[in-house]
Amino acid sequence: MELLTYLENEEDGKDLVALYKKMDSYDSEEKAIQKRLESLKIEKEMFQSKEHTMPSLLLKIGELGINYPMSANTYKKELLKQAILNKYIELIEVHQESLTTTKNWFEDQQKNPLFVKLMDSVNKF
Repeated sequence: MELLTYLENEEDGKDLVALYKKMDSYDSEEKAIQKRLESLKIEKEMFQSKEHTMPSLLLKIGELGINYPMSANTYKKELLKQAILNKYIELIEVHQESLTTTKNWFEDQQKNPLFVKLMDSVNKF
């Protein structure tokens, strides 16, 4: 809190505080995305390394929210496994894209003169 008070007293104080809060929010978001991404990769590896029963596959389909059409032709273990793996791949890609977007935002901010001023003020503090 002392840092925010210090920043408010700087020239462009309100803008500095707003940018600081936004960066803090993005930092927290980046950490959460990274944690979820790592978790998904581990889940995928664990799924691939185990043998599964039909009930466990059906349960995983439900857990992942996969809209899987059930019929005599699709009620096969290999098809269910592939649907689950595809969902893991999709989720990993979505989280990876989100992480890239967040990192790009940070890179873009480094070009912002207000960012440079914020870093200078934080270092002075």
